[in-house]
Amino acid sequence: MELLKEMRKSRNLTQKDIASVLGVTQNCYSMIEKGRRGLSVSNAKKLSAVYGVDWWIFFDEEDKADE
Repeated sequence: MELLKEMRKSRNLTQKDIASVLGVTQNCYSMIEKGRRGLSVSNAKKLSAVYGVDWWIFFDEEDKADE
């Protein structure tokens, strides 16, 4: 999910930083960021608090990629 990577890098955060917020391993978060693992609604809401955005934008991008 390119959006996650862009948002993380724009705030100078590491994958480990975000993984800690989500309560997952860095490896698990890396798989989410690469699109190899899905993002749960619960974790999307945690990310939205970190980035100050609506949680559903993480799913909206996936819909656009399917078009």
